[in-house]
Amino acid sequence: MYNVAIALGASVAVFVLGWAVSGWIAGIVPALITLGVAYVLLARRTGKQVETIFTRAMTLLQAGDVDGGRAAIMEALPLSRWQFLVKEQVYSQLGQLDYQQACGSLLEHKYTRDVGKKAIGEAKLREALEELSQAWSRDWRAQTIRALCLHRLNRFDEIQPVMAKAEGGGASEPLYWGVWAWMVNEQKKRDEALQLIGKGLVASPKAKPLLAMQEAFTNKRRPDMEVFGEPWYAFMPDEIPKERLMEMAQAQAKAAGKPIPQAPEQRRGPPQKGWPQPRR
Repeated sequence: MYNVAIALGASVAVFVLGWAVSGWIAGIVPALITLGVAYVLLARRTGKQVETIFTRAMTLLQAGDVDGGRAAIMEALPLSRWQFLVKEQVYSQLGQLDYQQACGSLLEHKYTRDVGKKAIGEAKLREALEELSQAWSRDWRAQTIRALCLHRLNRFDEIQPVMAKAEGGGASEPLYWGVWAWMVNEQKKRDEALQLIGKGLVASPKAKPLLAMQEAFTNKRRPDMEVFGEPWYAFMPDEIPKERLMEMAQAQAKAAGKPIPQAPEQRRGPPQKGWPQPRR
């Protein structure tokens, strides 16, 4: 990586200068300090460049420009030659974007039974899966979404290794354990789901969502994942309530300067008929 090479070059130059002036021992400490400081400054510079690109991409996505947002994310890929983990961040963002689109297509299929939408959704899931496989293994959010892609594609045997590798980054996150337990429970493995909730409660003993899931599993009920609030919908966007979807669509249209959609009026039943008046 370029940042490491530049930092090493600066360190060697300082070492040689110190050696020439006062001997090789005098050059070691300044060289080590130079290596550390130079690398930190260079890494920070690259990090800010990546952050700027991702912020611009998010602005485009919020305005409804998916293609523009995706292209903006890809602009960060050349910076992977400068700094470690940039490539992993890029593919994490791309994979999560494709997963969101896949869920949107599958939701349309759910309401319309359009087989074309189902095919598009499953194709997007496979694209997301390929991209998320290149994300950092300790990025528990990306790896959890990768596992959800496998779950939706009915590739259940591949979920456990993916989630286990992400435990180093997600062990202290109740949502990590909650989503994993939910997937296992959906496979009719309630006892294993309870074991996962137990491991999550070891790290977060007072996590109310996990306690609620534990109670539901113990009583053989399907858990209400809304106990996690908004963060749950980042993993299951097709379960967002219709009212919330309308709010998001209105905010997106406003940001893009487009006409703001209005919620459809509730269907009203036929007018109530009164009892006929008695004859006189």
